[in-house]
Amino acid sequence: MIKLIGTFFVLVLIGSCQEKGHKVRLIKQWHLSSSENTQNIEESKKLPQYKNQKNIYTQVSQLIEKQQTNLIIAEGCEGAIDSNFTTNFNGWDMDSLIKKSGDADFGDIMAPVPMKLKAKYPHLTVLCGDNLELIKDNLAAMSDLRGFSGFFQRLLESRKSNLGKFNAYFDQLKKIFPKEKISDPVQYSLQKSLSALSEFESLIKQRNSFFVDIAKKNISKNPVIIIGGLHVSDLQQRLYVDKVKSQIIVPVGYSNDEQKLVFALKDILKNEIRRKLTLFQVPTGFDYKKFPIKNKLKLDNLFSISEKKEMAKISKDKVSFDLLRSDFDGDGIRDFTLSSSSDGLILSAEDPDWDNDGKLNLIDETVGNSVVAKLELDIRVNNNFLSQAKKSEILKDTKQKVILVQESGVSHELLVLELFNSLSNNTPLGKNNVKVIKATTPSFTYGDNVFFSYVKHTNTLEYYPVKLNEYINKEYQKRFYGVDFKKYINAYVVPLLVHSLSHEVGHSLTINFNELAKKNGWSWKESQYKGKYLKSFRHPSKVLTSIKTDLHFQNRDFKSWINDYKVYSRSINDILKEKVPLKQLKLAKLSKFYVEAKGSMIEHKLSFFSHFNLPSIYAVKNPSEWFAESYATCIFKLIYPKSSKKNRAVELEHLLGIYPMATKDEFCAAITK
Repeated sequence: MIKLIGTFFVLVLIGSCQEKGHKVRLIKQWHLSSSENTQNIEESKKLPQYKNQKNIYTQVSQLIEKQQTNLIIAEGCEGAIDSNFTTNFNGWDMDSLIKKSGDADFGDIMAPVPMKLKAKYPHLTVLCGDNLELIKDNLAAMSDLRGFSGFFQRLLESRKSNLGKFNAYFDQLKKIFPKEKISDPVQYSLQKSLSALSEFESLIKQRNSFFVDIAKKNISKNPVIIIGGLHVSDLQQRLYVDKVKSQIIVPVGYSNDEQKLVFALKDILKNEIRRKLTLFQVPTGFDYKKFPIKNKLKLDNLFSISEKKEMAKISKDKVSFDLLRSDFDGDGIRDFTLSSSSDGLILSAEDPDWDNDGKLNLIDETVGNSVVAKLELDIRVNNNFLSQAKKSEILKDTKQKVILVQESGVSHELLVLELFNSLSNNTPLGKNNVKVIKATTPSFTYGDNVFFSYVKHTNTLEYYPVKLNEYINKEYQKRFYGVDFKKYINAYVVPLLVHSLSHEVGHSLTINFNELAKKNGWSWKESQYKGKYLKSFRHPSKVLTSIKTDLHFQNRDFKSWINDYKVYSRSINDILKEKVPLKQLKLAKLSKFYVEAKGSMIEHKLSFFSHFNLPSIYAVKNPSEWFAESYATCIFKLIYPKSSKKNRAVELEHLLGIYPMATKDEFCAAITK
């Protein structure tokens, strides 16, 4: 599996900005909707947020008057709040607040506290710490979360108790999303809810980066951040990591209703996931309850005492022990393996050919004489990425190399198949063990930018066309909007696919990458696996006899590498915020990551991978990923010879998150021969 490491640098200033005695105060607020009009002061005092807003104003006023802070950072806006700040919140703008600032009831006004403080104390610095686009996206994600989770809970409750209600909710869901194919409305609304939750939490963290940046730049002013409670935990964690003192203040009248709602929804959704059973590496339409159990293995040979207890605990009523003991064809490889993860229970086909009839399970509807699946036999192919190849020729060429399989409702992508064929025909990539290419949806939570995965025991290259299509369209909108789409495909999408496909083929190779890894900077500890279940009656490629721990590349673990990479990324953003080109260049030259490159873009003069000689940040995760990334960059250099030159290699670091120059030609010659 490869996860594309992109270069969306978060705008956070990193450095030793903490000064002795200075700290950031984080004040939790329960704020109004910005559109709610509160010009009637007496009426607005009846609002439930009043006590909280009044107490924040009082507390921060005291801090200002005692000269304990000279900076307020506000949420919900961009730029500085001063006499020129024209945005109207709750019916109030700066002019109207300044006019009222001497009134006895000024503290009672239900307008944003930072605006009121600026009106009262003109010398005070008040800055907005937010990003308007992210706010808009955040609100949309919250709306989606409420909507989809509402559908999910109503569908879940009515599914067993009231079929009429269930069908009514289902019909309503289909009317709202007429273009979606919804076969299971419960799972559809669950996955949409989880996606919205993930987006919501991600956007909160993205917004927080702006607040942290401003606070650290102005730490000498003892900043006060007035913000919703959902932000505070992550803000405090970020400040702690950067060794900045912080204090959380919970004012009178604070309600964490929104926080409770998000946590409650998260618990509901996660609990449902934990109850979910995912079927992995089985044929389309497989019904495990129809599986004919035969040749049952002895429990004591299959499980240790503790493993048997744990399996009984996680399987409960979902999967019977008889199914877990089954070895239908008696070849010594059990038919299934059951495991649990954050994604729920996973029932995976252990034996790739249950009945030993010469047909892989993935293309076999039967086990012995029992029909257990319903295959998608009509191979569908989309052309979303402007491939110029003829579909019939590509299908013919592909089927000579591999078996094509697809999940119900999912189509193959012509450009992916075209590139696989081209790479197989014209590069060492043709020497691979891929027997099946499956277009599917991911069985596990890989992240938004993971599109391919190689499954070794079934020799299957899985890919996720829907996710890939969504990602490529999203990237185009965010990073390349206005560029000719065909040029975008050729300059960005094709190289991305070349690298991703090569990476997965690297995983398919029969090669001792552990020995190679040890010779190239890797070290680890190894201990014997003492249980039975993960080493007994398994496919040879999945037998676990030992466990690797304390993995280090160049004497550093993955977490250390990731932290340094984040620091590097943020330092680039800091340099990019300097608008004067000569000053930008001067700052870049002061960085240890500076490289002599001809590129006109300042970020192309900074390279983390060149400094440490890494093919990618993902390559330092473990020896297997290091080998796959190294192999992929070797293939990439064959396809794109200019990637062996420093200028282009650094550009690719910032474009795709890879650095082909890190793999030397002699190394490539050895692993691709």
